[in-house]
Amino acid sequence: MAKLPARARRAVFSICAPNYLARVGALMDSATRHLPHHARFVVLACERATPADRGSLPAGTHVLTPPEMAVPDLEVRRRLYNVTEFCTAIKPDVIRWLWQQGFEEVLYFDPDIVLFDRLAAVDAAWDGGAELVLTPHLVTTDPHPNWALRAVSVSGQFNLGFIGVRDRPEARRLVGWWRDQIAWNCIEDAGNGTFVDQKVVDHFPALSDAVRVIRHPGYNVAYWNIHERRLTVRDGRWSAGAERLVFFHYSGFEMFGAGISRHMPLPQPPGGAVDRLLRAYGRQLVARQDLAQTLRPYAYDRMPDGRALSPMLRKAMHRAIRAGEVSPTDLLRQGWLLEPVAATPDLPYAGTIPRILQLLCRFADPPADIQSAYATYLEADAKGRRTALPPLRAALHDWGAVDVSTAEALTAPRPVAPPANGRPSTLTWSVAHTVDADTEAFALPALPLLLHGARSDLADSFDLSDRDSLVAYIAWFLTMGLADWTADCNTTEAIATDLDAVAMPPSPARAGTQPVSLLDAALLRLFAPDRRLTDIRNPAAAAMMAILEGARPERLRPALAQVLRVWLWRPHDGAPARILRLLASEPRLREHMLGASAGRRVTVRTIEGALARLGLPALTRQPDSPVPDRPVASRGSTVIVGPFATTSGVGHSAHGVVQALTAAGHTPETLDLLAPADEVERTATSLLVLHANADLTLDAVVKFERLWRHARHRVGYWYWELAAMTRRMAAPSMLLDEIWVASEFVRSAIAPVSRCPVRICPPILRAADFAPSAAGGGSFGADRCGYRFLGVFDARSFIDRKNPEGIVRAFRNAFPEGKEPVELLLKLSNGHHNSAGLEAFRRLAAGDRRIRVLEGNFSAIEMNDLYESADCFVSLHRSEGLGLGIAQAMMMGRPVIATGYSGPMDFMTISTACLVPYRLVPVKRDAYPDWLGQEWAEPDERAAAVYMRELAGAPDAGRTIGRRAAEALRGHFSGERIAPLMGLRPAPGGLPA
Repeated sequence: MAKLPARARRAVFSICAPNYLARVGALMDSATRHLPHHARFVVLACERATPADRGSLPAGTHVLTPPEMAVPDLEVRRRLYNVTEFCTAIKPDVIRWLWQQGFEEVLYFDPDIVLFDRLAAVDAAWDGGAELVLTPHLVTTDPHPNWALRAVSVSGQFNLGFIGVRDRPEARRLVGWWRDQIAWNCIEDAGNGTFVDQKVVDHFPALSDAVRVIRHPGYNVAYWNIHERRLTVRDGRWSAGAERLVFFHYSGFEMFGAGISRHMPLPQPPGGAVDRLLRAYGRQLVARQDLAQTLRPYAYDRMPDGRALSPMLRKAMHRAIRAGEVSPTDLLRQGWLLEPVAATPDLPYAGTIPRILQLLCRFADPPADIQSAYATYLEADAKGRRTALPPLRAALHDWGAVDVSTAEALTAPRPVAPPANGRPSTLTWSVAHTVDADTEAFALPALPLLLHGARSDLADSFDLSDRDSLVAYIAWFLTMGLADWTADCNTTEAIATDLDAVAMPPSPARAGTQPVSLLDAALLRLFAPDRRLTDIRNPAAAAMMAILEGARPERLRPALAQVLRVWLWRPHDGAPARILRLLASEPRLREHMLGASAGRRVTVRTIEGALARLGLPALTRQPDSPVPDRPVASRGSTVIVGPFATTSGVGHSAHGVVQALTAAGHTPETLDLLAPADEVERTATSLLVLHANADLTLDAVVKFERLWRHARHRVGYWYWELAAMTRRMAAPSMLLDEIWVASEFVRSAIAPVSRCPVRICPPILRAADFAPSAAGGGSFGADRCGYRFLGVFDARSFIDRKNPEGIVRAFRNAFPEGKEPVELLLKLSNGHHNSAGLEAFRRLAAGDRRIRVLEGNFSAIEMNDLYESADCFVSLHRSEGLGLGIAQAMMMGRPVIATGYSGPMDFMTISTACLVPYRLVPVKRDAYPDWLGQEWAEPDERAAAVYMRELAGAPDAGRTIGRRAAEALRGHFSGERIAPLMGLRPAPGGLPA
């Protein structure tokens, strides 16, 4: 903090998070004019203020943070409170700190207040001996609306958006008492008699004669009292009733709202002087880039271990602290929320549960669906809890009570460990695994465990901590799992060999029977699903008999046939092949297989002939042709595998990565993700880029295994469109040396759970890539019917995320008469993939003749023409990894109306796009992979409608925005910028235009 003036005795301050910088800047501007003798302070609720934060406020304003002021109990309180509660809770602490700095008279204002005149009534109160001044919500006995009286009864008589205090004995006593009352109870819980600090301060006039109540109608004018204080303006001077307006409290002001405040019931356009006042404030905020600031996240919204703090969890922690069951310092302990605690003794099942479930379900007044699911969970036995937990997690998600990391932790997935040497060279390294809580782990090959972890449907279907479920999963893996891939035959053989070497954990029910391998048990489960392992003396012989009786050629796909050949013929410790031992020890099996030849000498040739006669020639010993496990002559040092054959955004991104590598002097070879694997058997590489998302990486590695195995550096190019990635989804990162992503949003989601470094490397995008066939968009521009808005969607890309219904609603709200010279064109691809999900959208769009839906898959040049034909591109997305459609429109010089959230914020600013504000809401069930515990944006459709009206009414303004956007994006997506981000040096003359 800069050195303060030596004779400064008065101070004015406010507290807010950085997202309110524009508003507190307007306050401090007005304080500069009307309180010229007061030192100005802004306390930002964050760890540190940036130079840009300080520079955004009027010169001479001192910017501080709670750590700089040594706010007591900061680490606990910033986690116990939401942003409003926290900023209120530290108010007395800031007052006492300013007193310590020598300021005798201190004024506090909420950041959404603006002064219009000097505070003469406050000065008069000080002159009259007052030590503390307050302003009431209401000051007349005029008829008040019922909602206003109820609101005041709930929130308190005095509005603590303003308070004045002097460094005097009575004020010090009251401020100390105030601080004590709200330090741990400054919550918005009006139903239980607590509304941050206002109900506490109601007692001040009764506690001391040193308190003055200022009833001047020009003080603290706001939505709750504007009905009793008529605003007028004359010659630039504002009045409230018969008195001058001193300060107005813009509580609940929304830039795109229709009424005075979002807190008022039935908001309506105010009209008259009030409308003029609100519009003037809105212009101030626009000039201060308020929209860009309001999109900044709150810094104090996580526990020390990174888990998000929901309103329900904060409420639960408050009540647990008051009940004495939790100490405030417990909140600072790493992993505290997931520590096991004993269930309450009166519950039917008194096992241990995670602390977070106990807190939420005992102290947060959870809704009935959570209470019911929690009771079911507690009543279940150990195995039943696994099936009882998903409904509980889903209910917690719907109420926004848990974040993604907590939701994942509640399932306690078993992570797959990387190989001991750190970098896998094959897919068959050993992973320690236990079942039924056995203390000794046995080794399983990594590939089946990786697949189980990568697919949520498998994780829900097979509990690998249970031996029966593990056997069932391995049986599934040997058939469906391996059949879905073109796995390297060496890998298939290694997996089968390893499974055959895994002795099943002993079971008391199997006393006296022969040892059984995991492969024995899986094959028995596969070919004789009705046979119980505990009832069989020789499981291997029973499995062989089941294979001979139940296997048919059409069931023995190549991968399973190879597994069976390994099981039947592979020598074990120098002993004869298994099949010879089985025939010697099991007369029934010998007779069934050899028939009339059962009494003769058995040879390998005899067995092969018998299998052929039984219709099972695939089980003879002829192996698949082994592939040499060494690289051969390379056709290129760099290979990129990606969806090059598609015209989707991800396909375009893959081409952009090729351009980036070319810009760095590489000559990359491209392989389509759907190409046959044998096309790359002779390719060895120094750099391999798998342009396949996290959920497809394992499939791509298995398919192109030899290419992956012999690459010196393996890179995955991943997109992800939620704020966090689960450890389960990120498990394939252990197969890579590095992950490239297109935006900071994706990096911040993946990096915390990735097992390799994550680097931001956007694809190169060139204006030439988006050149239309003709100016105006060719045939697409020939049928224009006014100002054209365009939205583009792919039904395979999670239609709820793209939110086409939001665009339609915003358009219809913007132009409600139906006669305006505007139109909305919506391009939809692959609609047949999600007919049910598009039903509501189609109905909504069909209700307006100005809205047209174009369906089908267009070529690249057709898409360029479509963008060219539009005046404005609209994307009310709920989340984007990068936003290639937005980027294309901006590069083509079109103004963009887009949600100010997620990946596009890397290249969108308030000067290059019309940013739509949003609120975070839980992701709908199954609206995106790993939706549980996730949030995404719900864009403000009112704001989008305002933008639409403004742009349609002023096309030149939109074209100016588009020109700025095109210029900015040419640099952002250029080869000169991106090639170094990939750790590559641009080659001279190799940069694309």
